[in-house]
Amino acid sequence: MSSGDLFFTVTYSGRVLDSLETIGHRAAAAGRGEEARIALQRMDGWLRANPETLGGTVIDYEELEQTEYVGVVSFSSDTPFTSQRGRSSSIGP
Repeated sequence: MSSGDLFFTVTYSGRVLDSLETIGHRAAAAGRGEEARIALQRMDGWLRANPETLGGTVIDYEELEQTEYVGVVSFSSDTPFTSQRGRSSSIGP
């Protein structure tokens, strides 16, 4: 994904940023900090490029014109980035 592929603005709330920081600390403590960093960077890039393909729709708030999605992003050094629309998506197996 190149910088030219980024079309959406993603704004993380303070609560989300706190959670991501906690995830980073836990991953680092488990010796997997670099993997977590890469997975989070890929998730962020994916959200900026095409958020509707990251997972499946959970709830559609029509009156708010918002949709809640749930997806899975993981990291495997030997498997390229993959996506399946309408399903939990992953990077790796």
